[in-house]
Amino acid sequence: MIKRILIAILCCMALAYVFFSVSWLCNPLKEAPLVHPHCVFPDSAQLNLMSSEDVLELLKDSLLLTDSTTLHTVDMQLIETTLVRNPLIKEAMCYHATNGDLFVEVYQRHPLFRVMTHTGDSYFVDTNCDSVPTMGKAVSLPLVTGYVTKEMIDCQLYAMMRWIAANDFWASQIEQIDVMENGALQIIPRVGDHIIDFGFADEFEEKFVRLKKFYTFVLNKVGWNKYSRISLDINNQIVCKIK
Repeated sequence: MIKRILIAILCCMALAYVFFSVSWLCNPLKEAPLVHPHCVFPDSAQLNLMSSEDVLELLKDSLLLTDSTTLHTVDMQLIETTLVRNPLIKEAMCYHATNGDLFVEVYQRHPLFRVMTHTGDSYFVDTNCDSVPTMGKAVSLPLVTGYVTKEMIDCQLYAMMRWIAANDFWASQIEQIDVMENGALQIIPRVGDHIIDFGFADEFEEKFVRLKKFYTFVLNKVGWNKYSRISLDINNQIVCKIK
């Protein structure tokens, strides 16, 4: 008899627990906190093509975040999927806190240089050698113009531009590289009123080392505006044209 009473009590307690759990789970659906979105750029030390406002506006335009979005109605997986469809975003991760704070981590593509071809095409090339649309973004990057092809970028220009970006002096000195129809390069520097006839991109490291020595031991003495053209076309020589 006592055993049956104990069993009955345990059954009542189990039913009460189930009822309480269902009530607890259902009520937050009505009282769930509104979402307070925050955009985070873990790699913000690098050049940002998008701002927090850009990301949040994209999500609002997609109706994934509204003034009535709560933690129980937000679709975090869809937010991540929507963001990575944007060509400027490489990866996105979404998570939330119980107080309603929604964190969207955005990892962007980082452009290395900008290309403007003689046919009118304009795009960025990022650190993975992928073409990225400019999306109307104006950023300070070395500009490669003229007869630029994807094959030329893959074979020569990408390696050269990465080397330039890693070199403090040349990263700050080179403003534009113009590709001639025959594939030869002309460099327009930021400092110095001259054009550098660089020749082809092969053996670019040796050419830049030679040019740096010329800057250091010659231009620093005679003046950076003395010459109109500086040519590296001839091996182991630098030929200059006085203004």
